[in-house]
Amino acid sequence: MSVFETRISVRTYELDMLGHVNNAVYLNWLEEARLAAMQACGYEVRSLSQDWLTNIVRAEIDFRSPTFYGDEILVTTELEAVGRTSFTLQSEILKLPGRQVVATCRAVLVWLDLGGRPSPVPPELEGRWRRVETGSPGSVPVPEEE
Repeated sequence: MSVFETRISVRTYELDMLGHVNNAVYLNWLEEARLAAMQACGYEVRSLSQDWLTNIVRAEIDFRSPTFYGDEILVTTELEAVGRTSFTLQSEILKLPGRQVVATCRAVLVWLDLGGRPSPVPPELEGRWRRVETGSPGSVPVPEEE
């Protein structure tokens, strides 16, 4: 299964009064990485809400280490499971260099029809996720460690 990587640089407006990244910002980073992965799988972000919709119904984040202005961050995104109307993504937020784990996340998303009602996950989602080749715009699958 492809693991997508999205790089992010910590910006000043993401900091809280303690000088580290506010925990709510991690959800924004996860969304940015998720949309890049979906784009690489052929789900055009420009057509979001016109051709396809998803809604997060659960997000679990375990925070392990703070991040600060200037840190280089890598968010990995992997398809963990596909159900009838939902799918689960597993993500890690890593600090570069060294890939120190900053946070881990599991998110459950529901596929919606254009009326906003739960709809079957397209059967091609899992296949597209598996077949994406290195070099896709916005996100790059990385080989699994041996």
